[in-house]
Amino acid sequence: MKKLIKQLRLKNLFMIFMFLVISGFCKGQTEITLDAIADSWIYENAPFANYGTDEVLNIGKDTEGHVSYMLFKWDLSDLPECIEVTSAAIHLGQSSENTGDAISILERITEPWDETVVTWDNQPDVTGDYGTYIFNSPAGMKSIPATELVEAWLKYENEGVMFVASSESTGYQACNSKENAEGNPQLIITYIDGTNSSSPTSVDAYPNPINEGDSATLTVVGGSLGTGASWEWYKNFCGGLSHAGAGSSITVTPTQDVEYFVRAEGICNTTDCASVYVDLIMVDIDDKVQTEKINIFPNPVRSSLQLKTELPINGYVVIYNSLGQKIMEKEVNNNELKIDFSKEKNGMYFLNIYDMNYELISGKKILKY
Repeated sequence: MKKLIKQLRLKNLFMIFMFLVISGFCKGQTEITLDAIADSWIYENAPFANYGTDEVLNIGKDTEGHVSYMLFKWDLSDLPECIEVTSAAIHLGQSSENTGDAISILERITEPWDETVVTWDNQPDVTGDYGTYIFNSPAGMKSIPATELVEAWLKYENEGVMFVASSESTGYQACNSKENAEGNPQLIITYIDGTNSSSPTSVDAYPNPINEGDSATLTVVGGSLGTGASWEWYKNFCGGLSHAGAGSSITVTPTQDVEYFVRAEGICNTTDCASVYVDLIMVDIDDKVQTEKINIFPNPVRSSLQLKTELPINGYVVIYNSLGQKIMEKEVNNNELKIDFSKEKNGMYFLNIYDMNYELISGKKILKY
């Protein structure tokens, strides 16, 4: 009897444990079903025709070898701003049972389009490969995995998806559009609360400075990545079009002094940037001058700037502000010079080195902060 009671207790404890585990996995999960707000199809053999009001959308390759694509868009504005997508699927009602496979590649649309205007000739730009799906017999509801696609819509702009027919397709199929009484194309998303990224604290550059033609490795220091986030690198500006790479570490080979920026970009937020200057060691441009390498540090400078060379400089060091006005000139007869920048305003300066005949040896940009 005691043995039976013990077994029952163990069984109950196990059931409670499993309930807690399952509850933990399901905690916070939300599912949302969205109807398409725009859909159409485009046909290679009718480049100027619009099919935005058709009740069926064609995908694949016809008997003459002409391909057709499908386009869809869903409004994601009802989703919270910071979520982690655990699963997503596009549900399409295939109405045809044609012979052959309509092999399609899911590509993210990157510019606006209008279902009543779009044609083969003016089709929007697309990017990426978010999976392949094959439409074939029998007809019925088709579920197309779309988790990575939805994550991209949340991180970038959401302009929808294009089902691009592969040249390997051996037939075509038709799916119901939102104008069809049989049902609207749907997007089903399951998600949980996401997490924000935190800003990097600094960037490590090694080696730095470098000789022209050499490379430096840049590494993020501090910070953390949140939901769907990645470290994104830029040159000269924080963000914008000057993208330099992605990842916690990149290798660069600049041809001039460059400030590199890095920040976390994700579904939930974009952080502030951390940055580092990668400096080039100046090399002689005048064979008459017996100085092969010139090193200036720190750059950016707050108070005191150091100039060191392998061999003595016999000439002048001249500093100009961003307006080209001379603010400092020193005669140099050795291989080391200390320059006081503490009283100068923040901004960009230009340091030129001349020989005794005022012929330019080399120049370098200096940032005062």
